[in-house]
Amino acid sequence: CDRRPFGAEGDAWPAAPLTPSQRAFVDQHLADLNGTRAYRAAYPAATYQAARVGAVALLAKPNVRAEIDAARRA
Repeated sequence: CDRRPFGAEGDAWPAAPLTPSQRAFVDQHLADLNGTRAYRAAYPAATYQAARVGAVALLAKPNVRAEIDAARRA
């Protein structure tokens, strides 16, 4: 039985599509490179503290990070 961990030979998890709010976050983040402001633009009801935490969480998501990285390379 071959039980290598997923990604052991360069395989990657398929990227999940972005939600509309995640897309808004990415677009705003690319505009000014400020995660907190980008989060508050995408999620207007968020407090400043929630936006700080939420921005870090979104930037840690592989699909969001991949979109930002791809846009920067383009």
